[in-house]
Amino acid sequence: MLGFFVLYYICLNQSILSKITPLLLEVYKSLMESMDKTTALKALSLEEGASLAAVEKAYNAKIHLLEKRIESADNDSLKTTLLDLCERMSQARDVLSWGTPVALDAAKSGEVDVQADDREDIHSFIKSQEKSAQRKRSLIILLLSVILLAGTAGYTGFFQIMWDRHRPLTAEESVSYELTKAMQSEVVERKQSLTAARLILSQQLAQALAEESDQLPVLQETLALADKSVFMSPKREALAEMELKAEQQLHERQFFAAEKNYREVQTGLTELQDTFVEIQRVPVSHYAARKVQQEWKDLQQEYSLNAPTEAQEAEVLFIAAEDKKQQEIYAESTQDYDAAKDKFLAAQMAVADEVASMQASLAARREARARARAKRLAWLKTVTPTMVDIPAGHFSMGDSQGDEDAQPVHKVDLAAFRLSQNEVTKMRFQQFVKYSGYVTEAEKNTDGLGCAVYNSDGSWGWREGFNWQNTSFEQSDRDPVVCVSWNDAQAYVDWLSKEWKERSFKLVSESEWEYAARATGTSKYPMGDSLGNNKTVCDGCGSAWDVKRTAPAGSFALNKFKLHAMPGNVWEWTHDCWHDDYKGAPKTNSAWLSEGDCGRRVLRGGSWFNKQQYLQSAYRGSNKTNYRGNNLGFRISESDPKPVLESDQ
Repeated sequence: MLGFFVLYYICLNQSILSKITPLLLEVYKSLMESMDKTTALKALSLEEGASLAAVEKAYNAKIHLLEKRIESADNDSLKTTLLDLCERMSQARDVLSWGTPVALDAAKSGEVDVQADDREDIHSFIKSQEKSAQRKRSLIILLLSVILLAGTAGYTGFFQIMWDRHRPLTAEESVSYELTKAMQSEVVERKQSLTAARLILSQQLAQALAEESDQLPVLQETLALADKSVFMSPKREALAEMELKAEQQLHERQFFAAEKNYREVQTGLTELQDTFVEIQRVPVSHYAARKVQQEWKDLQQEYSLNAPTEAQEAEVLFIAAEDKKQQEIYAESTQDYDAAKDKFLAAQMAVADEVASMQASLAARREARARARAKRLAWLKTVTPTMVDIPAGHFSMGDSQGDEDAQPVHKVDLAAFRLSQNEVTKMRFQQFVKYSGYVTEAEKNTDGLGCAVYNSDGSWGWREGFNWQNTSFEQSDRDPVVCVSWNDAQAYVDWLSKEWKERSFKLVSESEWEYAARATGTSKYPMGDSLGNNKTVCDGCGSAWDVKRTAPAGSFALNKFKLHAMPGNVWEWTHDCWHDDYKGAPKTNSAWLSEGDCGRRVLRGGSWFNKQQYLQSAYRGSNKTNYRGNNLGFRISESDPKPVLESDQ
């Protein structure tokens, strides 16, 4: 039982084992060296370097001699000694045969005295063996003494440990133990509470992120501060290490030390919980103060206000709150944020009367601007033609049976656009001249040509003194303006776009004009394969104005796109440069402005004195950009369709 406890204690106590092991190895080494080099060679009467054959031969000789001695021995003690020698001889042979002495085949077998059988030799050998055995016994006794000494120490230490672990507790230890276990349970509860708090906060953050809630910044800052100062703080890590130490002390029945450490852990976790409560208030106060701060800055910028004392104090408090938050002084940070918010609100109240006065002034100015805008819209009505929406679509442009300049027939895809319902009237143009101060080319008459006019006597040509106000025949305000050049028409749309600002006008493109004239039809004329009677004005159209003068806007029926007089009445300037045919023509709404002759522009629709063939949908005419005649006007388009304003009607 003693040996078992000694071995058990040695196995448990590594320090003792580490001290005994070198001594045991030294004794073992001494015994092995004695057997290898001294006892084995001397037992067989050999020298170092004896060969394996010499060893076997010497062994046989010695055994033979000893067997003869055993047979002649006269007492048991001698026989026992001789038998022991036989066993030694076997051990010597084994050592020299399987051990690691110097090369065994280095000596000659003749060196062995196989005839050494006298009694003195045997007695001498026995005596040497007894000395060797005595030396070994001394070493073994020394080894056992060391082991016994270590075992005694281990036995005492082992039972001391067992006693310390299982002895009855004193009254003070029992009280400390119960207190420590209670604190241990409370520590676990506080840790679980902190873990649950972070989980709830993470879930709230995820939900706010999914819902794009206004609370997202508040929750993000709360989690960041809580991780920094509570959940992942150095203090939390230090408390975890202290808790492990307390658990070890409790296991080792160091109750008073464990109680002290658990109490510190308990206090530390309580402080972390309190810190978390304080942290939750910081972002709420922070964002509330920042919102009011931004409101103040917006108010100050909008009304160019000087900052009152309250605003300056609020800024100081806000900066202080930010600094304390960085230093983890959360309670004071919250107080400063709240104070800053109150100061910013006070700053707004301090300038309330000033702001109210400014707001009243601004409201009056806005009302004045609104009235001016309404007046301006009413005025724009007098200068802007009624525009109608033309739907997107496509058609085949040109005429395979017509003139070469209307070929080849090609498909055109048009986006939606807007087109004036009538040619621009004399009244619209008059307002343009009045407000812009524009003077037409016929009025300037720098070329001395005036306007090309057609008289009732059948004569036609340039005549000075004729212009849009004097056309050689009577016109109402609702008649299309004539005696205007392409340059005059372009000046009108440029001015109109500038006045509207948000709307962009231009002369109608050639593709837009033909698409609008056909109005989804494919016949020769917009009205069908013939012009019919009294559907427009031309030479032979059957109207009261044929070959006499222009007809007022709205004198004839609307087409499918709600447009008046697309063919006839007056030729209409387009935006396109003149090209001799349609090779390379655009396939969209765009005017054809590349290549070609841009000193001449395309004319469409025929006029009040032209023959019917000039009124065909595909027919194309042209003239120079400074040409003006009393049978020539224009129609405008708007690229970006917009709802028709009431002022447009």
